[in-house]
Amino acid sequence: MPRFHHVPLLLGPGGERLAKRHGAVTIAALRAAGADPAAVVGYLAALSGPVLQGTRITPRELVDLWDPARVPRHPVRVDPRDLAALAEGRVPRG
Repeated sequence: MPRFHHVPLLLGPGGERLAKRHGAVTIAALRAAGADPAAVVGYLAALSGPVLQGTRITPRELVDLWDPARVPRHPVRVDPRDLAALAEGRVPRG
């Protein structure tokens, strides 16, 4: 199993690159807001292929499902409503 894998570029709804310097939400900010860790991992896993959106999953469970061939090779758009749901402790449903 590789120790790391490049994931697709994350874009905002207008196609702009998400970046901390532009105010993009960070994992630390989601944690501070009380986001459910399994929901955050599930959301990121849904963006990268192995699970359906709305799935709660632990990092350990994700390792067992990980398939680098399923990771999109194109940029992925992130919906700010999904990030808001995570920050409110809800699971985004897509």
